[in-house]
Amino acid sequence: MDAETKTCPHCAETIKAAAKRCPRCTSGLVKVSAATWLNIAGSWLVFCCPLLLASWWLRDVTGPGERFEPHRDKLRITETSMHYSQSGETNFISTVGYIQNGSDYAWKSLQLEAQYFDANDKLIDAKTETLTYQEIPAGITTAFRIRTIAAKDRASYASQKIQIRTAKDARGLRDAEE
Repeated sequence: MDAETKTCPHCAETIKAAAKRCPRCTSGLVKVSAATWLNIAGSWLVFCCPLLLASWWLRDVTGPGERFEPHRDKLRITETSMHYSQSGETNFISTVGYIQNGSDYAWKSLQLEAQYFDANDKLIDAKTETLTYQEIPAGITTAFRIRTIAAKDRASYASQKIQIRTAKDARGLRDAEE
C-alpha cells in the first residue's frame, strides 16, 4: 500500500486515500471531531428545546385537562346557610357557603346542586347551577351563592344539602369530561 491508498476500517478493502466513502461497503470514512459533535448538540438545544417546551405548554393549555372524578373528594362545601327572601310577589330561596379546593388543580365551571328538604327530610325543592364566573385555584377557599324561585312557603324549608356534581380543569380549553 502506498501514500495514495488506505485500508477501509469497515471491510479491509484497499481504497484511495482521498476517499470519504468506501466504494465497496459504502461506509463513511470521515471522522467527526468532538467540536463538530458539540456544535450539533448546541444546535439541537438552541432549536429543538424551545419547540419541545412550547409543545408541552400547548398540550397543557389545549388538552382536555385533568378529569374531575378522581379529585371530587378534595373539593368540599362548608359553612352553608339557607336564606328565604321575597321580592314583590316572588319568593326566593338561596344558599351561601364556601368551597374549599384541597386538590392540586384549579377548577372552573363547577356545577353545584342544592337540595332543599322539609322537616320530615322529604325533598321539596332543588336547584342546579354552574358557576361559570368563578375559578377556584388549588388550595383556595372561596364563597358561592345559589338562588332560585322558591317552590314552597318559608316554613316548608327546614334543611339543605349541597353537592358538587362536575367541574372542569381550569388549564384545559376543552372539557375534561368529553
